[in-house]
Amino acid sequence: MPSEMSPERWAQVRKIVDEALERDSREWSKFLSWACAGDEPLRKEVESLLAERSRTGILDQTRATERSTISRSLEPGDVLAGRFQIVRRLGRGGMGDVYEGEDLNLGGRVALKTIRPDIASNAQATARFKREVQTAKQVTHPNVCRIYDLHITPGNPASGEPGMMFLTMEMLQGENLADRLSRGRMSTQEAGPLVMQMAAALDAAHEVGIVHRDFKPANVMLTPTGKGNGIRVVVTDFGLARSMEDTAGNVTMVGHIVGTPAYMSPEQLTLGTLTPATDIFALGIVMYEMVAGRRPFPEAAYVRPQAPPPRQFVPDLDPQWESAILRCLKQNSEERFQTAADLIAALSSPAVQGGGVWEEESPPTRQTVPPVAAVMPTAPVTAVVPAVPTVQITPIAPPKPRKTGMWLAAGVAACLLLAAIVWIFLFRSHQPTAPESHPSPAPGPARAGSLGEVRTNSKDGLPYVWIPAGTFRMGCSPGDATCAADEKPVHEVSISQGFWMGQTEVTAGAYQRYTRATGTGGGDLPAVSVTWQEAAGYCEWAGLRLPTEAEWEFAARGGNVRSRYGALDAIAWDGDNSGNAPQPVAKKKPNGYGLYDMLGNVWEWTADFYGSGYYQASPGADPKGPDGGAGHVLRGGAWDMRADGVRVSARSQGAPESRASDVGFRCMGELP
Repeated sequence: MPSEMSPERWAQVRKIVDEALERDSREWSKFLSWACAGDEPLRKEVESLLAERSRTGILDQTRATERSTISRSLEPGDVLAGRFQIVRRLGRGGMGDVYEGEDLNLGGRVALKTIRPDIASNAQATARFKREVQTAKQVTHPNVCRIYDLHITPGNPASGEPGMMFLTMEMLQGENLADRLSRGRMSTQEAGPLVMQMAAALDAAHEVGIVHRDFKPANVMLTPTGKGNGIRVVVTDFGLARSMEDTAGNVTMVGHIVGTPAYMSPEQLTLGTLTPATDIFALGIVMYEMVAGRRPFPEAAYVRPQAPPPRQFVPDLDPQWESAILRCLKQNSEERFQTAADLIAALSSPAVQGGGVWEEESPPTRQTVPPVAAVMPTAPVTAVVPAVPTVQITPIAPPKPRKTGMWLAAGVAACLLLAAIVWIFLFRSHQPTAPESHPSPAPGPARAGSLGEVRTNSKDGLPYVWIPAGTFRMGCSPGDATCAADEKPVHEVSISQGFWMGQTEVTAGAYQRYTRATGTGGGDLPAVSVTWQEAAGYCEWAGLRLPTEAEWEFAARGGNVRSRYGALDAIAWDGDNSGNAPQPVAKKKPNGYGLYDMLGNVWEWTADFYGSGYYQASPGADPKGPDGGAGHVLRGGAWDMRADGVRVSARSQGAPESRASDVGFRCMGELP
């Protein structure tokens, strides 16, 4: 950074330079005229750095005075935080560098994204950045790049070497959508499943109050599933740069650009209010580019005229596709699809199914909607590295046409049934204060216990509680106004066999016994940050299994019909009382069955694949979830969740290979 330039001004210069480098050099002149908005000193500084890059090929070989802005370079073999060994550098962006690393504790590879020292050394910036990372971690979805943790290493005062802040993230194998589109346009048959997954990822982010603001093909990874031609879409760069840019004061600067101009909405170009519809506009541009082989607006256009119909370039494009794309690109944000879920619904209609779009089995699962936080993504650096196995995303067969009369009759019947249920519920709720009873036990397996009985499993040394068979109402609890669509409809489920359920989540000590006995993972592998496969492997080793989603909710309710089995602070660790970390098990009050921490502390893996509409067709007895899917169901909420998201019916999901510091598990089954 030049000595006469303030850190804020330098950040503005670097931002414009980074965005110019995303464009063809022939467009730089027009771009800078708009980006610098008449600020000639700013333009001259930017042009000087661009010229330096043209001469040397490396923009970031700068003077020692710039070290406060440029992250220190890491070499293969360097170890960060005593745990992550650098394998190679993958790229460099405005926020820092991206590396491939080996996790020496857990094994396997991770992507490490370093944070520039000028951000890491600013206390206010660091605090806001941590809050943004915590928010981004709530986007638990197979189509969103998973952020694992934020790490800070101390500096060396003797040498003047600064400390380092870095993120560990999911590693991805494959190519980004921009690379794919460079080879030509897609048919709707090829584009359809990808669009559905992209929309699902955006909707998951919007549900927790995050607007991406830089959605574009370069931020969409296409990762092979390893089975057939299956592709898992992963949207990257969620929620990482807003605190950085806000603290630097750049959001309100003249000429400041938020996002990539070619994919900006009208409100972004005019520095207006950003909403989820902002991302819908960008998604519309991407969809247009996918099926038409070109973007709807000229490369150098910084206004948004009405988009030309894509069938002007692709005459045989399905009219329903064209209608959906053009609605995304409405000038007035209120005329667009207001949520990505609305777009998913439009593309899932029988008329569009004929155009080659399949219904996606992985819609968003977040339950709470705080005020939308505008998020500025990082520079376009994508980690393309070896990935662990994942599950193939298989297109769903087109649904059969609906019969209006039959559904009308079914709707009337459902209304009558609902009215009867409400009457029964209200009648019972006004009866004298008789204690709430547990479901009546049904005959169990030969090694059954009695209600409330606790036994120790000789294999893993943990206590297990007997859960009797019974029937319960699964889904949104009566009076709970915060339920998401995937918690409905409420439906009656019977658990035909009693079972032993872990009284607590699997502890670190128990998991260490498992890893020592089986030789899997490291000896200090914690009971959090375990994948679905590892959780299932532990339960099998212990002679048990992961519970189904229905078994989990039945046990979690403990005979209670409400959204929680007690006052939240008394029964669960959440974002308000956890101290921003998981807590020892069994320190809160148990539920009616004697189970601890069924809510809060850590999300818990279940055996079932996730399906947002599964409740619509769930069997009434011992449901086991869909036959397949991109992720497995997570239940119970966690220590970093908002309080209103910690409920017995709340559902989330995770890719089977994903790890997170807020995800654990417990086992169930029969004991000897």
